[in-house]
Amino acid sequence: MEPWLFVVAILATSAVAGAIGAILGLGGGIVLVPILTMFYGVNLRDAMGASIISVIATSSGAAAAYLRTGLSNIRIGLFLAMATVSGAIVGAGLVGLVPESVLELILGLALAYSTLVTLRQLNVEIPAEPRVDPLAMSFELEGAYYDAGLDRDVKYRAARVRTGFGAMFGAACCRACSASAAERSRCWRWTTSCGSR
Repeated sequence: MEPWLFVVAILATSAVAGAIGAILGLGGGIVLVPILTMFYGVNLRDAMGASIISVIATSSGAAAAYLRTGLSNIRIGLFLAMATVSGAIVGAGLVGLVPESVLELILGLALAYSTLVTLRQLNVEIPAEPRVDPLAMSFELEGAYYDAGLDRDVKYRAARVRTGFGAMFGAACCRACSASAAERSRCWRWTTSCGSR
């Protein structure tokens, strides 16, 4: 494939993946990484590193829209940010210790789980009232938003807080591990191609 055609194809694929991710609330990376690896032959670690950049862009765009509509909850976001920052630090420390095949397995399981959860919730307008989570109560992880379709305010409270925290920690850990390894690999290729040691 010609380099310019490859760039155009990647750009179009990224735009579609970002749109799908933003609409479904999954982030473009969950769509982009499998496409990059399966159809374009991109190394998994490099694809996951590129995915981080695409997720930043789509998340920033989606966040602005969600803030305008009142769907973003800063308290829940900051709570989950604690998990992602600590997971990223641990993941960066694991570079070189986790084989790529393990990362592929984890990514596949995460994709399958995200797909199942999304499909189960397609026809659910408002989920059933969850059991009271003590951590959600302690940290006041709740809020309300206006639903135009229902023409009323909908109140919500976080559920399964420990599971969500663990999932965010694990996802950030895997991403940081793969992205740091990809960056280290690129630096090594660059220095060896330039004759530096």
